[in-house]
Amino acid sequence: MRPARTARNPQTGEPVEIAERRVVKFRPGARFQDLVAGRRAMPESGNCIQKDPKTPKVARP
Repeated sequence: MRPARTARNPQTGEPVEIAERRVVKFRPGARFQDLVAGRRAMPESGNCIQKDPKTPKVARP
């Protein structure tokens, strides 16, 4: 939360009350954190945060 505060109107110079507000925060995902920390190698090309390929399923008889 961003706290309430008193700001100033730049045109008139009079004080203006600004209410408390919710602010969105950036929360990086696990793959991005691994990439930044060096635990995951940067790919040659394409999206660097793409999912790992799925393992092929074994056909059932």
